[in-house]
Amino acid sequence: MQGRSLLLQMAGGRRSGTIDGAWVTLGFFFPPPARNEPPMETIITLQCGECKRRNYTTVKNKKNDPDRLELRKYCRWCRKHTAHRETR
Repeated sequence: MQGRSLLLQMAGGRRSGTIDGAWVTLGFFFPPPARNEPPMETIITLQCGECKRRNYTTVKNKKNDPDRLELRKYCRWCRKHTAHRETR
């Protein structure tokens, strides 16, 4: 509780405000957004290798995994575990 009141005092007694360019709202600290940088993580869709249905979505880091992702996941239409590949 003491941390929240300290942040509110730093924000000028208001419930939200900026401190050094970052937003403070009810004690939560939101850093300023990065500018002109592409996001490192993208949302991808996984497609079943057998029935070709798109069953799952997940997040992929482009820097760590530049190739297409392939995971063994459960397909509810095939009713078994199959290889699911990233689709574009």
